[in-house]
Amino acid sequence: MYKALDSNGCTVAAKEIDKDHNSRGALREIDNANKQRKLNHENIVKILDVNNEEDEMWMFLEYCDGGDLNTYSRNHFQELKNNQLRVMKETAKGLHFLHKLRIAHRDIKPENILIQTKSGSPQVKLTDFGVSKFHSEDATCSAMHTNLGTHTYKAPEFWNVDQEDGSITYYKNVDVYALGLTYLAILQAK
Repeated sequence: MYKALDSNGCTVAAKEIDKDHNSRGALREIDNANKQRKLNHENIVKILDVNNEEDEMWMFLEYCDGGDLNTYSRNHFQELKNNQLRVMKETAKGLHFLHKLRIAHRDIKPENILIQTKSGSPQVKLTDFGVSKFHSEDATCSAMHTNLGTHTYKAPEFWNVDQEDGSITYYKNVDVYALGLTYLAILQAK
């Protein structure tokens, strides 16, 4: 991720995706970027533009000057303490918006919660939709079976493996569990 200036001189975040080294991952990232571009919510990082070249892709995203929640906590401890409830509420609002659209983030954690401070107080922005699951509106079942996400923020469902075939089944509520662990991290910030 790079800090860059767009053609209007505004600061943006630029993310390079190398299509050659992980073509399957790059295709997924392109697909999710195109879907994420359609999301419009104050607590979701906006994708401003996607530049898709032959061997690489660049995504240009809204720049969040406070960094991720862990960085913000280290650099602005008292500010975070004063705004804990607000930060938690905004994170929940962003996640609720995703769930209403049948999107499971699947990797909620402090590193995927960015802080923007343009307004003077911290504003939460959910980011990193790389392992998200976008369910179609006509999907009859929203069960998921792929073991993804960060181990320390995984819900118990991820560890409930079927003894016969080794499969797992979980739903978007795994995001709520990870959000609870993230809240705990906010409350215990030192």
